[in-house]
Amino acid sequence: MCEESKRLKQYVIDAVVGGNLDRLGPSLASLSKVDPGEYLALTRQLLDTELPKQVSTLVCISLPEFFHADGSVYGAVFSGSGGAFSAFSSFTTSVHQAGVGLALEDVQRIVAETRAEYEAGVLKKVAELKDRLSELDFLLSGHSAVDRSIASLARTDLTKGHALLVAAVNPTK
Repeated sequence: MCEESKRLKQYVIDAVVGGNLDRLGPSLASLSKVDPGEYLALTRQLLDTELPKQVSTLVCISLPEFFHADGSVYGAVFSGSGGAFSAFSSFTTSVHQAGVGLALEDVQRIVAETRAEYEAGVLKKVAELKDRLSELDFLLSGHSAVDRSIASLARTDLTKGHALLVAAVNPTK
């Protein structure tokens, strides 16, 4: 993860911890432009009310950034878990709420808005790709050294690839 991605991710977390709904949307939108994978991971966590309240320290792929309680979303902080008599206490950590937090309904609305904007941008890029492929096909018809049979195979594969891409971003539910 690049430094800018880390910084923008922290802005999203800070917006939730500080209860700043006005900053959440722009922070998510900025993150989506720099690191779409991290954007998707954070929006999923913002909406997932079933995030674990206790996580393993042995097999830790990623710790949750958020904590859900009583219809609100908070930042997540971690503390030791279990008691003195728990055999697994040193292998788990508990997740607790941090900060002011935001109402889940407001977070759901903001996430839906930023996702709609992001996904509209993706659809626009897919449409532009089709136009670019058509333009390239047109330009190849005038190229003096093009191998027509290979170009035809490439056109077929690119057309199939574009159709698959359209299907991927427009899944039927």
